[in-house]
Amino acid sequence: MKIRSSQVIVAIILIAGLVVALAVLRSPRPDPKKVALDSTDKFLSQVNDIRERGGGSSVKTGQVLSIEKKMPDKPSLQLETEEVDMGLVPSDRPSQKRIAVKNIGENPVDIIEVRTSCYCTEGKFEQTAVTADGRQVSTIAPGAEMGLMITVHPDRIHGFYANKELTITTNDPVTQQYFVDVITHVNPELSIEPQAIDFGTVQRGTPAEVRCLIRQASDTPVNISNVQIPGIPTGDPRKGATVQAPVTMELIKRPESEWQTPGRVEWDLVARIAADAPVGDFTSAYWLLTDIKRIDTNIEKIEGKITASVVTFFDVVPASLGARNVVSPGQAGVAAATITSSNPITISDLTISGNDLSVEAKPGPSPTQAEIVLNVKPEATGGLKNETVTFTVTSGGNTAKHSMRAFVSIQAQAAPAPAA
Repeated sequence: MKIRSSQVIVAIILIAGLVVALAVLRSPRPDPKKVALDSTDKFLSQVNDIRERGGGSSVKTGQVLSIEKKMPDKPSLQLETEEVDMGLVPSDRPSQKRIAVKNIGENPVDIIEVRTSCYCTEGKFEQTAVTADGRQVSTIAPGAEMGLMITVHPDRIHGFYANKELTITTNDPVTQQYFVDVITHVNPELSIEPQAIDFGTVQRGTPAEVRCLIRQASDTPVNISNVQIPGIPTGDPRKGATVQAPVTMELIKRPESEWQTPGRVEWDLVARIAADAPVGDFTSAYWLLTDIKRIDTNIEKIEGKITASVVTFFDVVPASLGARNVVSPGQAGVAAATITSSNPITISDLTISGNDLSVEAKPGPSPTQAEIVLNVKPEATGGLKNETVTFTVTSGGNTAKHSMRAFVSIQAQAAPAPAA
């Protein structure tokens, strides 16, 4: 077979390509890590050469400088005072007082809010700025001070005295809130002596009375139309259940001939403890309904305070007479209560409201005890009965009236069978 020259050339090219490929495969491959390291070394070497020639920056590329910031360990703000006495303020206009607030820390402090416990007393810093989100912020620089302006509105005070609290909220990491007490005495339209009605300790059932003298304090006419004392909530508050307060109050206009200053009206305010006042400490407000225009309400009211501590020489256990189970007409002894004293005891004037139940007093296990027993009358009608038991307790020279609740559920009597 005859071999052409072109075939020889192709064969030579193929053999040469195989030789080159085999040489490449057999030669060692470079390490990628070593290549990167060599490149980094080369780059750093070039940087050092530039620096040695006086070029480049003195800050090393990629290095983050650490910054140490000392956190405060004590409050940043110092208040000139934490209790502000506004003194005797006029009754016909707002009054103001300034106290200094100094930043004794090393960083700025932002005053975020000044909150009040009553809208009759307000606080506001002298300089404020509005932030992007609409908030008003006062910023006090380190070493600087700013005034807190305190404003009292007498037309929002129901009476002649107020003790309210301002709360200053800041971004201080140590003390976020600072407090200022604000005391105010309003120049009174009326003088009340004594201003607070305090009965002290009262023996239950013993008459107790406190009188207050009320005088018109200026030539501006003032009228008092009534006095009110709230009842004590009882039962289900959703139904508005209340009972009368254990204190009754009466307002008596004094004769003009007894007025200390001609033309200035005077009243006697008489407070009396009710005979059936509950045992324990009692605190309540009372209201004088006046025509004083200073007070911003629909009915101008002056607020006063009543306190008393009612004690007794006997105990009643349980406090009420009640039967858990349904009872039947004519059933006796469905409930009982024991009255105990430190001296021999007697019970008198025992009564019960309603017509279905009866009560009787019996001697107790000892002379210092007595029992009240609850019975169901034979003719009692069925249903729930809620009555009031009253009696008088006498022991050791003391006498007191007492009231307690009696409640039972009576089973309805069966209807008589029809005549044959």
